[in-house]
Amino acid sequence: MSIRNIFDKRNPNIKKILKYAGVHVLDHIIMNHARWECFSFARAGTVQENGGESTVRKLTNLIPLLLIVAMLMVTIAPDCSAEEHASVVQFTVGKTAVTSNGATVLTMPVPAVFDMGSKQLLLPVRSVAKLLEWDLAWDAKTGSCTLTSGKSRVVVKVGSRTAMVGAKAVTMSAVLLNARGTVVGPVDVLRFMGASVQVAPDGRSCTATIASA
Repeated sequence: MSIRNIFDKRNPNIKKILKYAGVHVLDHIIMNHARWECFSFARAGTVQENGGESTVRKLTNLIPLLLIVAMLMVTIAPDCSAEEHASVVQFTVGKTAVTSNGATVLTMPVPAVFDMGSKQLLLPVRSVAKLLEWDLAWDAKTGSCTLTSGKSRVVVKVGSRTAMVGAKAVTMSAVLLNARGTVVGPVDVLRFMGASVQVAPDGRSCTATIASA
């Protein structure tokens, strides 16, 4: 892993490190510093000059640290909150299990498949809809799936690479297929429904980051 990737703000590990350092470590330093200064001030009973530096001046030295904590809370807290309200799942060719952190969160009726013609990973559309909590309506006459969530609407059709995302026609990376009675489609369908998807270089697995409502 490169240094650039390590310090990428989307890296969950660096988020946890920054959250701990910003919220806990600096807070510990400031609170201990403040307690010591207040104790010294109370013990002295007054403001005294000691080597040219007063207790009040020492206390004012805490201001930069307080500003650092404030900035960290503003910049890091939103990212940490987003992390806590999102899940990362994995699809793998030949497997029916959708996993998250090694645990199965959904079992699909058919495994994810690798389409040799398009060189694309195909996933069961109904399982994807269930995972993202979208409604799916199947029209056997037209061979189309209508996916809806609130005001969002996506329509895909077996044998077609064109998807209707809202009122916009979008070309997908592969056509939808009927695999043993189950409609499978490219990861584009996941993206249409708001998931962030990363496909492995060999195209035989992918991870999807799904934000919770």
